[in-house]
Amino acid sequence: MINKLFLSTAFMLALSAMAAALQPLEAKGCSALIKSAGAKLEVIRSGDLIGDGSREFVAIQRIRSQSKKGLYISRLLIARLNSGRCSVELDAGKDGPRNPLGYVGISYIDDGDSFYGYKFGFGSDLREAGPGPRYKCVLFLDWLNSEHETEGAGLVIGWNEKLKRFQEIDGSWEFFNPELPHPPHRNSRNCGKCTK
Repeated sequence: MINKLFLSTAFMLALSAMAAALQPLEAKGCSALIKSAGAKLEVIRSGDLIGDGSREFVAIQRIRSQSKKGLYISRLLIARLNSGRCSVELDAGKDGPRNPLGYVGISYIDDGDSFYGYKFGFGSDLREAGPGPRYKCVLFLDWLNSEHETEGAGLVIGWNEKLKRFQEIDGSWEFFNPELPHPPHRNSRNCGKCTK
């Protein structure tokens, strides 16, 4: 009887230790991925932001000049932990936002233009006429000019549940716009591989 109790207790302790060991490894895996993407990235939000049981990590790199009406960033990275595997789902920097299949919300890359960052904001799950949210993990990105004021049309990005990736939400809020795998480059200098 004592041997059975000892063995079952030892087995349960071993299972608990394995489960505890796996949890930090998963978080550490995303931490390592984020750190390898940029030393100055800081995680500002994490959790099941999409609502499917996975875990998303929203990391940003702040710019020096900050506004009281938004968060000014030079980089946004969203890593997703799904089934023990961490991957980058969205990476927005100088050339614009990218998902694993291409660029989101841009039609070309202007290599001659200066990059001053984005004004970044989260949207809550936005609802349309109906009982449930239509868009998950909505993100707002507005381009900044040299005076750190917003310029031009901003981007609204959300999680496309059907395609399982971030895409631009169309201005009509009726559908997602597809990504552009290889946008043309404008004002390129010494760019032998760029499409014109």
